[in-house]
Amino acid sequence: MNTALTPQDFEDLAWLAGLKESASREAARLALVEGLSAAEAGRRVGITRDAASKAVRKCRETLERAEQLVRRRATALP
Repeated sequence: MNTALTPQDFEDLAWLAGLKESASREAARLALVEGLSAAEAGRRVGITRDAASKAVRKCRETLERAEQLVRRRATALP
């Protein structure tokens, strides 16, 4: 995912990923919407780089799964 998400796209993705309101979720938002590195996002919200990276990875994996589902469904439509 090279393009930053819109704030609404992130909210939808966080919901799909099951991310509750937390410092990790905010770190993921900072990384995916604002373009910060996971390390910087984690520092800003007071969590480790690893914790921030885990939240970002969960969002990216969820987005990839959703995109795969959409592609499969699009090819299955008449």
